[in-house]
Amino acid sequence: MKHYFANPTKRSMGESLKFKIMASRKNGAEFPVEISLSPIRAEGNLNVLAIVRNVTERVRLTENIIKSEKQYRLLFESAPVPLFECDASELRNRCLNHLKHSDKSQLLTELDGQSQLLIDSLPMVKILKINAAMGNLFGVKSSKQLGKGASKVFSDPSLFGFKNFIANLASGRSSFQAEAVSQKMTGTSFPSTVKTTIPEEYKKSLSRVLISVTDNTQINEAKRILAETEERRFISLADAAAEAIITSDDRGLITYWNAGAQRIFGYSEKEVLGHRIAMLMPENLRAAHAEGIKRVIKTRKSKRVGQTLELVALRKDGEEFPIELSLAKWETREKIYFGAVIRDITERKHAQKTIQHLADYDSLTKLPNRRLFAHLLKKAEAQMKRADKLLALLYLDLDGFKQVNDTFGHDIGDHLLSATAARISERLRESDTAARVGGDEFNIALVDIDSPQNAADVSESILKKLAEPFTLKKKKHVRVVASIGIAIYPTDSRDVETLAIKADAAMRHAKLNGGNTFKFFDKNIDLAA
Repeated sequence: MKHYFANPTKRSMGESLKFKIMASRKNGAEFPVEISLSPIRAEGNLNVLAIVRNVTERVRLTENIIKSEKQYRLLFESAPVPLFECDASELRNRCLNHLKHSDKSQLLTELDGQSQLLIDSLPMVKILKINAAMGNLFGVKSSKQLGKGASKVFSDPSLFGFKNFIANLASGRSSFQAEAVSQKMTGTSFPSTVKTTIPEEYKKSLSRVLISVTDNTQINEAKRILAETEERRFISLADAAAEAIITSDDRGLITYWNAGAQRIFGYSEKEVLGHRIAMLMPENLRAAHAEGIKRVIKTRKSKRVGQTLELVALRKDGEEFPIELSLAKWETREKIYFGAVIRDITERKHAQKTIQHLADYDSLTKLPNRRLFAHLLKKAEAQMKRADKLLALLYLDLDGFKQVNDTFGHDIGDHLLSATAARISERLRESDTAARVGGDEFNIALVDIDSPQNAADVSESILKKLAEPFTLKKKKHVRVVASIGIAIYPTDSRDVETLAIKADAAMRHAKLNGGNTFKFFDKNIDLAA
């Protein structure tokens, strides 16, 4: 700034300097401002025009976004399951879009013999971030050490695992897994299960894909021992395993039960040996299991053997919980036997759900955030287009929220935003959606309405409810009102992005008219105002 004023005559007209500093109010309170300085010449004199903007809310919103991102990163980093984030958008553009089929089995056939395509596609899965568990598994400290693409994750010479990964992506699945061979930095290869989850809003672009890698070395060893029927060696390993290892015969009777099974299911060995394995399944799965056993006895074949499945199991106390199950089968002269290696994946499911929730919802109001709302609005637009129905987009901004923050502090302001979200939600149908899209800004989508009057009625109801005094933390009594802009699909626009711009413009027009009111968009409203 000193350099700017030191050479004022050298500044060309319109050349400006912009910077942020902390300013002080009359009462001594500090607050952030953004200052723009521009030289102007008037009556032969060189002057400087200074424009000062209060950026308190912008700074607070940025801090909240950073806090939410930190929470997501903390969960990601501390998750016990090896995880990494990757960008597969290049793979989609350069490979998936050129495949002929959409059915997974047909895709696998199409990819057979295309080893060079698979090799060329590996670098297109760009690893962005890894968590600590992933680093420990592969022996690296950062994603850069894994090299280009997913070559360490899918390192089997036949690329069978990567072929399944591509086939599942191309068939449009958002959650799937593939068996593969992965390789540590030491060069040691290990069998793995690669589980892929694609958030709904990234399903088309594939620019954010969450992948977990499980080392199946111990489980595969247990399967091998089961298949060889070397009882002593099998029992020794099974008793030491953290997973549940259970065997049963072709009558469905349990013949072996390890300590891991007792810990996961809650039954002791004496309580289950000789009893039907169906006791570990919810009622709705038992008939299908019985039919499956009959089919294996008849055909001597099982489609499930060698696969890793996600199912729901039943504990002794009646609690249902998610499991990951790998099945083996072997025969003697007298009977067919089945071996199951089972993991309790409750913690993994909870972590995945929590991570996804943090990415999609505002942590303060618990409402959908701007990103999720944009996705939901797109879906609502498609539904209304098919049904030839109206949709109303309401853009709501609180009047006087800044004054509440300045008077009572940000803690009270946060409580006011939460209470506002609750009052808005009370006035909506289950089919409608409200979201927090800015500091004190909310968007509301009213679907399947009969006429614009429905939007006016809801707006009046919300304004009336918000006008009631708020009793907040420390028994602070606060009054605020709101301004609402309304745009109607398809009358005002058939594009939801443009619809949002028009609803915002209508809201600003309502605010200019004194606030505490709503305004429909019309052609006389200046979108650039």
